[in-house]
Amino acid sequence: MTDSEPDDDLAVVSLGSLDLRGLRTRIVVDEGDLVLEVDDGDVQVQFEAGQGGRWEQSILGAERLSSVAREFAEALKAQGARIPSRRAGNPV
Repeated sequence: MTDSEPDDDLAVVSLGSLDLRGLRTRIVVDEGDLVLEVDDGDVQVQFEAGQGGRWEQSILGAERLSSVAREFAEALKAQGARIPSRRAGNPV
């Protein structure tokens, strides 16, 4: 299992999806704690450091999220380069 794969013993529950085209992100302080808020105008997700535990664990989680987001953006760029743009008048 890699760091980005969920533990097989944990059930993953999908709470919805975010539309990347309208994505907004911000870091806020809530009662002294840093929170990363991500929303698309309809759905909001908050990433928190969690109660207790070590900061190092939260930092590693944020780094995993950042790394896979960059990887996803690069994959979208590669896919977009192979697919003709509708805006250029090309039917898809």
